[in-house]
Amino acid sequence: LCGMEPFTDSVFAAAPKLKMVIRYGVGVDTVDLDAATKHGVMVGHFPDFCIEEVANHALTHMLAGAKKFTRQDRAVHEGRWGETRSFLAPMGAINGETLGLVAFGNIAQAMAPRGKALGMRVIAYDPYASAEVFEEAGVESVSFADLAAQSDYISCHLPLNDATRGMLDAAFFSAMKPTAYFVNTGRGPVVNEPDLVAAVQAGEV
Repeated sequence: LCGMEPFTDSVFAAAPKLKMVIRYGVGVDTVDLDAATKHGVMVGHFPDFCIEEVANHALTHMLAGAKKFTRQDRAVHEGRWGETRSFLAPMGAINGETLGLVAFGNIAQAMAPRGKALGMRVIAYDPYASAEVFEEAGVESVSFADLAAQSDYISCHLPLNDATRGMLDAAFFSAMKPTAYFVNTGRGPVVNEPDLVAAVQAGEV
């Protein structure tokens, strides 16, 4: 029973009696699946693990960014009261703004009604989700490029695999509104980190 520790070929080779690895969580990117197969080890996970709480976590980050809680709190604690007004604008109303979801799996589907409860328009990009899934959730399916361009808040829920590694890159960030907020509660490596740093420093995000 494991968390985030890596299960590699050498780990499996050193544990010849091991029959199964069960990950506490959704993703299995910490387990070398080819190596597990090679050593005859079954791999399991919890596809419904903490869905609602991760959605709440993503929502918390979105709201904190939108209302600039961290910057205000830091300024007040450091005695810089006079500076707080200077960075309050622009501050979106949230109501009527657009929430874009990158991937539309279980957690993103739990995030959608949270955005709607705040009066937001919710859109999502996921080429693997069916039209019925989008229709049932009342969420508009858009292209990757349109999601970047239209969203005021982007919440990323991508799993990590060969197709998604570094998927969010300079082209994506440059297409975003300069006032938009980006929240990632999926795997870190789906983001090209140097590109994100450059985008933030350039004022693109």
